This record gives sequence, C-alpha cells and structure tokens, in this order.
Amino acid sequence: MTDRLPEVLLGASPEVAAVLVERTVGPILSQPPHLAAVLLETLRALITHHGSPTHAAEQLFCHRNTVIYRMRQIEQLTGRSLQDPRDRLLLTLGEMAAPVLAT
Repeated sequence: MTDRLPEVLLGASPEVAAVLVERTVGPILSQPPHLAAVLLETLRALITHHGSPTHAAEQLFCHRNTVIYRMRQIEQLTGRSLQDPRDRLLLTLGEMAAPVLAT
C-alpha cells in the first residue's frame, strides 16, 4: 500500500481528486482520444525525467523537438509549466488521479 500512497490518498477523497483532474489534466483529457493519449504519454515521460525534453524523447523514441512541441501543447492546454516544480507536482497528481476516478 505504501508504494501507491498518492493513489490511495486520491481515492480516499473523490471530490478533491475530481477537482485536481479538472484543473490539471482535464483539458488534455477533453482532446480527441488519440491526441489525449499522446499528450498523456508525453506528460508521463516528462514527469519521469523532471521536465527534460531530451530524456523524455529518448524514452518515447522520438525527436526532442517533437517532445518540445507536445510540451508546449500540454502547457497551453493546462496553463501549467513543466519547468515549475509545483506545476509538475500538480500535473503528476492529476495524471495519477484520472485513472482512480475512472474506477
């Protein structure tokens, strides 16, 4: 359970999780399904690599410029910066909460 503590906490408060999703990754989820999937995959890679487009591109097997383009899309849609640690944390929690709400 402790290795999934953020998900447990988010699941314990569906109201807070819903607001978190709406205010973070909600605009991504509202895109057409294929685009939403690509942007979420890119977001996860960027989160994993602390906002580094170079390392995210290596993980995603695509060009760094492609990741930068997607990163800009994510930032424009969400109004959050992947270079800002607090925004990255909120996006991380929002991305984690989305599947919790779907269950």
